[in-house]
Amino acid sequence: MTQWSPIVVRVLEDVLRALDDPTRRALLDALRVADGQSVGELGRAVPQLGRHAVLKHLGVLERADLVRSVKTGRERRCYLNPVPLVDLARRWLDDFGAAWGLSLTTLRDAVERPVPPGATVKPFAVHSIVIAATCEQVWQALTSEQSTGRWYFGYPATSTWQPGAPWAHRGPDGVTVLGGTVLEAEPPTRLVTTFAASWDDAVRADAPSTVTWTLEQEGSLCRVTVLHEDLVEGSATQEQVGRGWPFLLSNLKTLLETGSTLTER
Repeated sequence: MTQWSPIVVRVLEDVLRALDDPTRRALLDALRVADGQSVGELGRAVPQLGRHAVLKHLGVLERADLVRSVKTGRERRCYLNPVPLVDLARRWLDDFGAAWGLSLTTLRDAVERPVPPGATVKPFAVHSIVIAATCEQVWQALTSEQSTGRWYFGYPATSTWQPGAPWAHRGPDGVTVLGGTVLEAEPPTRLVTTFAASWDDAVRADAPSTVTWTLEQEGSLCRVTVLHEDLVEGSATQEQVGRGWPFLLSNLKTLLETGSTLTER
């Protein structure tokens, strides 16, 4: 079982306190149905409240990392961040059980609640996690061939990580499963790349998208935020990475905080 540091336990306590309010749960439910809503749109989920009260509740959810907001022009769009919820489940489950539980509930949902014909999901995803490490340590884990080979499904990443350079995750046979081009690199706080998936025929047909990693030091913790843009609505890549990012970030966190990954424990 993962040994939680006092700092990480305190972060999870913030998540529990944020969830202990029916209004905030209603806002999260609204984002679960349709992610990337504006503050005004979210207000419809709690019509008894004014805009100021909605903003106050969103502030609590943001401080608990359950919601991330992104400025789009003059609008502020809010996105549900599932990673703290995955970590919360892992507080009481061993890592192997948590990974299998996520897989089985995903299968159940696909069978019991299929996506209606014509339904779309916003082509945008924001995921965030807090890791008990420095930004330099996280950056090293993101760019080291040895470390990526451990937390990224066993596929190490190779690149010079300079702007304009290619990057790729390759299997033992040398076949590329994911790759692209480094667009920006500002160690140890920002990495922007194109994202061209090729692990199966379905994603290989999709157009490349863009991923931005942002690392922010908060005391002894590093806040890691992944912004995945330019996903094609309804594409195989969008469907698969939506399930994959929470697991990968939890895997990265577990490696840096315990020395082993979810699949190694």
